[in-house]
Amino acid sequence: ASDKVDGDAKLASWRRPCLTFQELTPDKVKQRTGFRDLRHLLCYCAVVYGGSLDEMAKTVTKLTWLEEVLLWLEFTWGCTKIREKDYMTDYDLTRRPLMKAIMYRIRKELDCRVRWPMYASYAEDAKFRNPKWNQHFDPKDGPRPVMHDTTNILYPDPSSGDLNRA
Repeated sequence: ASDKVDGDAKLASWRRPCLTFQELTPDKVKQRTGFRDLRHLLCYCAVVYGGSLDEMAKTVTKLTWLEEVLLWLEFTWGCTKIREKDYMTDYDLTRRPLMKAIMYRIRKELDCRVRWPMYASYAEDAKFRNPKWNQHFDPKDGPRPVMHDTTNILYPDPSSGDLNRA
Protein backbone atom coordinates (compact mmCIF):
# COMPACT_ATOMS: atom_id res chain seq x y z
CA ALA A 1 0.00 0.00 0.00
CA SER A 2 1.27 3.40 -0.91
CA ASP A 3 1.42 6.22 1.63
CA LYS A 4 0.82 8.78 -1.10
CA VAL A 5 -2.56 10.45 -1.34
CA ASP A 6 -3.80 10.95 -4.87
CA GLY A 7 -5.04 14.40 -5.88
CA ASP A 8 -8.77 13.66 -5.67
CA ALA A 9 -8.60 12.18 -2.16
CA LYS A 10 -6.46 15.08 -1.01
CA LEU A 11 -8.97 17.59 -2.37
CA ALA A 12 -11.87 15.68 -0.84
CA SER A 13 -10.23 15.93 2.58
CA TRP A 14 -10.25 19.72 2.38
CA ARG A 15 -13.27 21.73 3.41
CA ARG A 16 -15.36 22.81 0.43
CA PRO A 17 -16.04 26.56 0.58
CA CYS A 18 -19.70 27.44 1.02
CA LEU A 19 -19.28 30.30 -1.48
CA THR A 20 -17.03 30.56 -4.53
CA PHE A 21 -16.44 33.24 -7.16
CA GLN A 22 -18.42 31.26 -9.73
CA GLU A 23 -21.51 31.13 -7.50
CA LEU A 24 -21.54 34.86 -6.79
CA THR A 25 -23.84 36.27 -9.41
CA PRO A 26 -24.63 39.99 -9.23
CA ASP A 27 -28.09 39.18 -7.86
CA LYS A 28 -26.67 36.97 -5.12
CA VAL A 29 -24.06 39.59 -4.15
CA LYS A 30 -26.74 42.31 -4.10
CA GLN A 31 -29.07 40.18 -1.98
CA ARG A 32 -26.42 39.17 0.55
CA THR A 33 -24.34 42.34 0.89
CA GLY A 34 -26.15 45.23 -0.75
CA PHE A 35 -23.30 45.77 -3.24
CA ARG A 36 -24.22 45.90 -6.94
CA ASP A 37 -21.88 43.06 -7.92
CA LEU A 38 -18.65 41.32 -6.96
CA ARG A 39 -16.50 43.95 -8.68
CA HIS A 40 -18.13 46.70 -6.63
CA LEU A 41 -17.65 44.67 -3.44
CA LEU A 42 -13.97 44.02 -4.19
CA CYS A 43 -13.37 47.72 -4.96
CA TYR A 44 -14.76 48.55 -1.52
CA CYS A 45 -12.50 45.90 0.03
CA ALA A 46 -9.48 47.32 -1.81
CA VAL A 47 -10.14 50.68 -0.14
CA VAL A 48 -10.69 49.13 3.30
CA TYR A 49 -7.46 47.13 3.11
CA GLY A 50 -5.44 49.97 1.63
CA GLY A 51 -4.93 48.08 -1.63
CA SER A 52 -3.09 45.23 0.11
CA LEU A 53 -4.20 41.85 -1.20
CA ASP A 54 -2.14 40.17 1.53
CA GLU A 55 -4.16 41.99 4.20
CA MET A 56 -7.43 41.18 2.46
CA ALA A 57 -6.52 37.50 2.15
CA LYS A 58 -5.72 37.02 5.86
CA THR A 59 -8.24 34.89 7.71
CA VAL A 60 -8.93 34.20 11.36
CA THR A 61 -11.13 31.13 10.91
CA LYS A 62 -11.33 28.03 8.73
CA LEU A 63 -13.26 30.06 6.13
CA THR A 64 -11.61 31.32 2.97
CA TRP A 65 -10.92 35.04 2.77
CA LEU A 66 -13.82 35.46 0.34
CA GLU A 67 -16.21 33.72 2.73
CA GLU A 68 -15.01 35.89 5.62
CA VAL A 69 -15.44 39.06 3.57
CA LEU A 70 -18.94 38.02 2.51
CA LEU A 71 -19.84 37.08 6.08
CA TRP A 72 -18.66 40.47 7.34
CA LEU A 73 -20.44 42.46 4.65
CA GLU A 74 -23.58 40.35 4.87
CA PHE A 75 -23.64 40.88 8.63
CA THR A 76 -23.03 44.65 8.51
CA TRP A 77 -24.66 45.73 5.23
CA GLY A 78 -26.87 42.99 3.86
CA CYS A 79 -28.94 42.17 6.92
CA THR A 80 -30.51 39.18 5.16
CA LYS A 81 -30.33 37.04 8.26
CA ILE A 82 -31.72 38.05 11.60
CA ARG A 83 -30.44 35.31 13.86
CA GLU A 84 -26.86 34.44 14.70
CA LYS A 85 -27.84 30.80 14.36
CA ASP A 86 -28.53 31.31 10.63
CA TYR A 87 -25.00 32.61 10.05
CA MET A 88 -23.56 29.71 12.09
CA THR A 89 -25.49 27.21 9.96
CA ASP A 90 -24.67 28.78 6.59
CA TYR A 91 -20.97 29.22 7.31
CA ASP A 92 -20.57 26.04 9.41
CA LEU A 93 -19.06 27.90 12.40
CA THR A 94 -19.71 28.01 16.11
CA ARG A 95 -20.46 31.35 17.76
CA ARG A 96 -16.92 32.23 18.81
CA PRO A 97 -15.18 31.88 15.41
CA LEU A 98 -18.19 33.51 13.73
CA MET A 99 -17.92 36.63 15.89
CA LYS A 100 -14.11 36.57 15.65
CA ALA A 101 -14.28 36.72 11.84
CA ILE A 102 -16.86 39.51 11.85
CA MET A 103 -15.04 41.59 14.47
CA TYR A 104 -11.68 41.16 12.72
CA ARG A 105 -13.12 42.58 9.50
CA ILE A 106 -15.00 45.37 11.29
CA ARG A 107 -11.76 46.44 13.03
CA LYS A 108 -10.08 46.62 9.60
CA GLU A 109 -12.93 48.81 8.38
CA LEU A 110 -12.58 51.10 11.39
CA ASP A 111 -8.80 51.29 10.83
CA CYS A 112 -9.56 52.46 7.30
CA ARG A 113 -11.74 55.27 8.63
CA VAL A 114 -8.86 56.46 10.78
CA ARG A 115 -6.46 56.38 7.80
CA TRP A 116 -8.68 58.50 5.58
CA PRO A 117 -9.18 62.21 6.28
CA MET A 118 -12.74 63.29 7.00
CA TYR A 119 -12.59 66.04 4.40
CA ALA A 120 -10.44 66.82 1.39
CA SER A 121 -7.91 69.61 1.95
CA TYR A 122 -8.84 73.01 0.57
CA ALA A 123 -6.13 72.66 -2.10
CA GLU A 124 -7.59 69.30 -3.27
CA ASP A 125 -11.10 70.67 -3.19
CA ALA A 126 -10.16 73.74 -5.25
CA LYS A 127 -8.18 71.63 -7.73
CA PHE A 128 -10.95 69.12 -8.47
CA ARG A 129 -14.02 71.33 -8.35
CA ASN A 130 -15.67 72.70 -11.45
CA PRO A 131 -13.85 75.88 -12.65
CA LYS A 132 -17.13 77.85 -12.56
CA TRP A 133 -16.86 77.89 -8.75
CA ASN A 134 -13.62 79.89 -8.98
CA GLN A 135 -15.70 82.90 -10.08
CA HIS A 136 -17.46 82.88 -6.71
CA PHE A 137 -14.77 81.48 -4.41
CA ASP A 138 -11.06 82.29 -4.58
CA PRO A 139 -9.21 79.03 -5.41
CA LYS A 140 -6.22 79.95 -3.22
CA ASP A 141 -7.70 81.01 0.12
CA GLY A 142 -11.37 81.84 -0.35
CA PRO A 143 -14.27 80.46 1.66
CA ARG A 144 -15.09 76.86 1.08
CA PRO A 145 -18.60 75.88 -0.03
CA VAL A 146 -19.84 72.69 1.61
CA MET A 147 -22.56 70.79 -0.17
CA HIS A 148 -24.01 67.66 1.32
CA ASP A 149 -24.81 64.81 -1.03
CA THR A 150 -27.95 63.05 0.13
CA THR A 151 -28.42 60.94 -2.97
CA ASN A 152 -28.68 57.60 -1.16
CA ILE A 153 -30.26 58.84 2.05
CA LEU A 154 -33.96 58.10 2.29
CA TYR A 155 -35.87 60.93 3.86
CA PRO A 156 -39.45 60.41 5.03
CA ASP A 157 -42.18 61.63 2.71
CA PRO A 158 -44.50 64.34 3.99
CA SER A 159 -47.25 61.72 3.84
CA SER A 160 -45.51 59.40 6.33
CA GLY A 161 -46.48 61.33 9.46
CA ASP A 162 -45.37 58.59 11.84
CA LEU A 163 -41.79 59.03 10.62
CA ASN A 164 -41.89 62.84 10.83
CA ARG A 165 -42.61 63.03 14.54
CA ALA A 166 -39.85 64.25 16.82
